[in-house]
Amino acid sequence: MNKRLIAFGCSNTYGEGLEDCWIKGPGPKPSKFAWPSVLGTLLEVDEVINVSAPGISNKRIWRDALNFDYRDNDIVFLHWTFVDRDCFFDIVPKIGPWLAKNGPSKIYYRYFWSNLDRHYDLFNRADHVDRYLTSKKIKHYNIQTTGSNSMGGDPYTPEEIPNWCEVDFLPGINLFNRDRALDEMHPGPLTHKTFANNVFNIVKEK
Repeated sequence: MNKRLIAFGCSNTYGEGLEDCWIKGPGPKPSKFAWPSVLGTLLEVDEVINVSAPGISNKRIWRDALNFDYRDNDIVFLHWTFVDRDCFFDIVPKIGPWLAKNGPSKIYYRYFWSNLDRHYDLFNRADHVDRYLTSKKIKHYNIQTTGSNSMGGDPYTPEEIPNWCEVDFLPGINLFNRDRALDEMHPGPLTHKTFANNVFNIVKEK
C-alpha cells in the first residue's frame, strides 16, 4: 500500500502566491513548492495529498479532516489556521477580516466576534480531530499558525491550552519570517522549505 502524506490547512498550506500557484489569485491546485510537497520528499512518501484551500476557517479544516477517507499507513498534518475566521456551511462559506467591509462578515465581527470564543473553538475542533485520528490509529501532527499577521500570535504555552484539550501543537509558519511569495502576502519558497525541514526533524525525533 502506498505511503501517503495528507495535509490540511489554508492558503499557507496550499502555497498561494508561489510561482506555480499565482494568477492574480490562488492557482487551480496546490503548489508543488508548498511545505507539504517538500516534506513529502523528505519523508519519502509515495503520494502527497494537499487538502488545503485558501481563506478557509478551522471549522472547515475540522470538517474536511473528519470526512477524509484515510488509510492505515497515512501520515497526517493538520495546519490549523487563524482563529479570526469562521463559516456557516451551505450559507456563508468564508468569513474573514478581508471580507469585513460589508455583508455577512461585517455583521459577524460587529455582533458575534469574540477572541476567547474563537480560541476555544480551535481547541475544541483540534481536540476532536486529534481524538478521532488517535482512535483510528492514524499517525498525525497538529500545527499552529504563528506570526504577527491576523490572529496567528505566538505558539501556545501549556498554560494557555485547556486541560481537556490533549493536542500537542507544533509551531507553524511565521508569515513574516524569511521571504514572501509573489503576492507579497504569503510565505515564500524559502519559508516553506525551512518549515518543512523543521517539521521533518520533529517527526524524526518523535
